[in-house]
Amino acid sequence: VEDAHLLRFILYDYFEMFFDKSLPYFCGMLYRGIHTTEENMVSLMDRVGEQIYFVCFTSTSKNPARAMVGGNLLFEIETLTEQQQSECRIQTNADISTFSEFPEEEEVIYAPLTKFRLLRVTYNVDEKGNMQCTARIREQGASIFFQLFQDKLRLPNRTPFQSGTDMWETKNDDCFVDVLEYMKSRI
Repeated sequence: VEDAHLLRFILYDYFEMFFDKSLPYFCGMLYRGIHTTEENMVSLMDRVGEQIYFVCFTSTSKNPARAMVGGNLLFEIETLTEQQQSECRIQTNADISTFSEFPEEEEVIYAPLTKFRLLRVTYNVDEKGNMQCTARIREQGASIFFQLFQDKLRLPNRTPFQSGTDMWETKNDDCFVDVLEYMKSRI
């Protein structure tokens, strides 16, 4: 119980850093590599043009080779411009590379549920027959997690990934749709 209580304060401090814009914002191209199933990659291809988000605090890197270690899906993330970021009430990312325990990772983090637009997905098959994907996404603004405190939005309750760390958002008549049911209906 004490650990959970302490975690609450740590998370609160992280969110305050995004609200206060106390950490430097990174402007440029970022990368996030993950390992997922081919089915999830195909499902992602059907979502080009839609909004997606990552459920947890999301670690990214300024270095694509570092981000792709052990993964088969690379997200190339176009950040907001400096001007767009300065107009935001809440910071969308935080460059923690200067005080990270592992500065070689060149880490930039996003708050949970930061919104991105899926621009395109490309893939190839390597010599072993394994699918490798690259998804280009563009940062859309602050985390919808923060909006929960203001707008009391209802969130989808499922994720298409078994790990539970990434989620695609699909809207129908301004209501959130269960993504797993949506995917099943398209098969």
